Amino acid sequence: MAKTPSEYALHLIMEGGHPQTVRMRTSKEVNDLIQQIFFVQAQESSDFLHIPLQAEGEYLCIRPSRIQAVHVEPLFSSSLERY
Repeated sequence: MAKTPSEYALHLIMEGGHPQTVRMRTSKEVNDLIQQIFFVQAQESSDFLHIPLQAEGEYLCIRPSRIQAVHVEPLFSSSLERY
């Protein structure tokens, strides 16, 4: 039986090579964000996309056209550090 990830780490590579890591709890959140980045909003759009970060009330504002790549990494509770 396959294990289910506890959360997902999205590694965003932005224009200029700046990396940003965002964690999300469900695959639906990941799919919705990827849809917003690559399909829903036009690549030339100057609208900002608001991406929630791990801290409460903190988020990243970025133009979808400035995101060059997204790497999705499933994280399992057995591999996560305990706080």
